[in-house]
Amino acid sequence: MNKINSKLKGRIIEKFNTIRDFAKAMGKTQNTITAKLKGTSPWKTYEIDLACKLLDISQEQISLYFLP
Repeated sequence: MNKINSKLKGRIIEKFNTIRDFAKAMGKTQNTITAKLKGTSPWKTYEIDLACKLLDISQEQISLYFLP
């Protein structure tokens, strides 16, 4: 897991306590979110938008959490 994804995972745990709870809020499975965090599945734009809303990530911070 790279530094970007570690930061995102930390934010998920901070806000939702578990990846499973975050995945549920996203309407995804835990396996899907785990694959995205590992980089084996890409984030779609609408998923990033929803994740930012759920995790209180501003537009200015998107690159810190989602872009390599």
